[in-house]
Amino acid sequence: MSVSILPEKSELQATFQLEIKGQDGVVLCPLNDYSCTFWRGTLPATQEYFITITPQVPAAFSIPIAINPPGSANQYFDYADPQGKFTLSYSDEFAPAQFIGAEVYKFPPQLVLQYIDTQQYVPTNLSEAYFLLGSSDDPQQVSTCTQPISFGGPEEIVDEVTINTVNFTKSQGGGVAAGNIYEQIYYRTLYNGTCYEITYFIHYGNIGAYAPDTVKEFDRTTLLQKFDQTLSTLIFK
Repeated sequence: MSVSILPEKSELQATFQLEIKGQDGVVLCPLNDYSCTFWRGTLPATQEYFITITPQVPAAFSIPIAINPPGSANQYFDYADPQGKFTLSYSDEFAPAQFIGAEVYKFPPQLVLQYIDTQQYVPTNLSEAYFLLGSSDDPQQVSTCTQPISFGGPEEIVDEVTINTVNFTKSQGGGVAAGNIYEQIYYRTLYNGTCYEITYFIHYGNIGAYAPDTVKEFDRTTLLQKFDQTLSTLIFK
């Protein structure tokens, strides 16, 4: 099962807390003093589960909940661009969200997916991970579509890749601040007069800043594979 919160306003994304408890009293989240703003994991038993949502301020929100059929590790959801320009699919390891991080993109994303697989977060040094997809027809953005930006730290082009017959420029950027590490991986392309930008945003703590044996390094390789799997479903129309 996966549970997340999608607030109406982006600035409220982190202001909701979840409690998920089984009828038998077993608490799924929060655990080990980790705050719980989303949860995804294996249900320990067939029973009723109670979800309590505590907002810091009154606000409208929706609750995406996915329960996979028995024997299915994942289920998939489709996203279609409102203008009919592309489609994309994502697994229940991601959930629609509002992005409240720094402006690390050329233009605001129209699709924000937060990675919510709890075992990647508890107890690891991973703080947040997002898949962002935006597009722009602005002439200035179109003319500089695949060029690097400097938001959030230096960025450099590292590769040219082909995804579903479309060529993308891949680049990497990031920065550090007060024991926090920020990574961005970008895929940009100009297709039929529109500039598209896909951003992998990963924020984690410097493992050396934690007390020994309290957290472990998150599985970066697996996380990038999950991002790549989502990107591989992008089909332009």
